[in-house]
Amino acid sequence: MDRFTVRLSSSHKPSGNTKPLVFKNPILTASGTFGYGVEFANYGDLTHLGGIVVKGLSLKPRPGNPLPRVAETPCGMLNAVGLQNDGVESFLKNKLPRLPWHETPVIANLYATSPAEFAELAGILAAEEDVETTVTVTLSDGASRADGAGVTVSGSTVTITAGGSYRVTGTLTNGQIVVNAPEEKVVLALDGASVNCENSAALYVVKAKKVILSLLSGSENSLASTGEYIQTDDNTVDAAIFSKDDLTIKGSGALAVSSGTGHGIVSKDELKIKSGTITVTAEKKGMAANDLVEITGGSLTIASGKHGIHCDEALTISHGTVNITKSFEGLEARTMEISGGDI
Repeated sequence: MDRFTVRLSSSHKPSGNTKPLVFKNPILTASGTFGYGVEFANYGDLTHLGGIVVKGLSLKPRPGNPLPRVAETPCGMLNAVGLQNDGVESFLKNKLPRLPWHETPVIANLYATSPAEFAELAGILAAEEDVETTVTVTLSDGASRADGAGVTVSGSTVTITAGGSYRVTGTLTNGQIVVNAPEEKVVLALDGASVNCENSAALYVVKAKKVILSLLSGSENSLASTGEYIQTDDNTVDAAIFSKDDLTIKGSGALAVSSGTGHGIVSKDELKIKSGTITVTAEKKGMAANDLVEITGGSLTIASGKHGIHCDEALTISHGTVNITKSFEGLEARTMEISGGDI
């Protein structure tokens, strides 16, 4: 059996547009006894499973019942753990990026005390659109291709024109990924993607509501620009990753960013680093944003000729590791709040 599909019957199907659930095999884990799934990653390849059903998730963290929680009986045992869990925000930040959600569906088990709380919890999970990758983009010099809509290819330039999730793999030795999807949320799931661009940004976000770079588990990715920047519009592109709109980087893979003559990562709005192993080497600023730079996780190593991390307005660091090995000024912002992390 290669894969099987589960379809909701008409009597159980909710209103709205729903998709059938497709699994590559019928082996799904039992919620609760399999934890969050990451606990078993060292014991086998989780991608061989049909699906991973995580333990119960609540809106806020729950400590569970006080000990003892287990009692032996003549015919077995009774347990009352009390739905102990880390809460949905911690799950999204610390657990989900470590699961192979691209290869294997991850199914949430929700716990709430009211319909409104269920709706809020489901809404938070639904906002994580990078959980499902719908289109695969394969990069190749002069022969890039996509297996779905929302992508155009012209020579060595690949342009994302619609909102959605895109898995990006392959290599461009002199090319560019452009995102031009006004008012749309775009997720680029990098899975062994390498892009070098001469005279411009390797990743150029022209217009979007928000762009998420998701670094897939175990993947090593690189985005680099070389040579002097040649402008093709009025946006003054001057970084290996240049975004006119909000940019978020997360995941459990690795990303190397380099710019021989400009900045490493630039967002003209907000730049958020949630997780991932990120290395930036830049002639000018390592990372920069206009409105906000927010670091809530991940491991950053930055070597720059000017500022390591710069923001015109606010810089906040609460978790993660920031290692600036070379810079003229390490951290610079109008307001700065450092509440945690290893700097």
